[in-house]
Amino acid sequence: MRPHALPGAVLALVSWGCTSTSQPEPVDDFAHQKSWAGCHQAYQPTGQLDADLRWLARRCAEQLGMTQLTPTVKGAQSAQQPAERYSFFIPEAGLCTRVIAVGDAQVRDLDLLLRDPEGAPLVADLTHDNYPLLPPSGPLCFDAPGTYTLEVSVFEGNGRYALQVWAGLP
Repeated sequence: MRPHALPGAVLALVSWGCTSTSQPEPVDDFAHQKSWAGCHQAYQPTGQLDADLRWLARRCAEQLGMTQLTPTVKGAQSAQQPAERYSFFIPEAGLCTRVIAVGDAQVRDLDLLLRDPEGAPLVADLTHDNYPLLPPSGPLCFDAPGTYTLEVSVFEGNGRYALQVWAGLP
């Protein structure tokens, strides 16, 4: 991921909360980890952003009990342009997230970097494909509410992308 200083659009802030007062048991069994990391193994990109995003979201977020936290964000970018930045709000401690993004057929490598409210990097996509899932191998759970920033960059190619942030309790 290349660092850039260009401010981008801001995702709509969506309130998402839990009505339960008891803390659920963490899910850390092998089957859950396998489904988290392997949910995209059968994925075949079609180049149709909406259909591809729906496919990945259904298998890599909905089936893991997550709910869409942000509206779908769409953009276009080339490898020569700086990263776009999008902010979203985590309303309560304990929420875990997953970012799902897809690029069209002209985007060969789409990268993501998530930063905490102070700007420190939390997790980045290290794959060389146009459908990053962040984090790739398990949930990223937040200790505190706040506004987090997602940087999106086309590392190779030139085209459109779409992304969503999903959230749930462990």
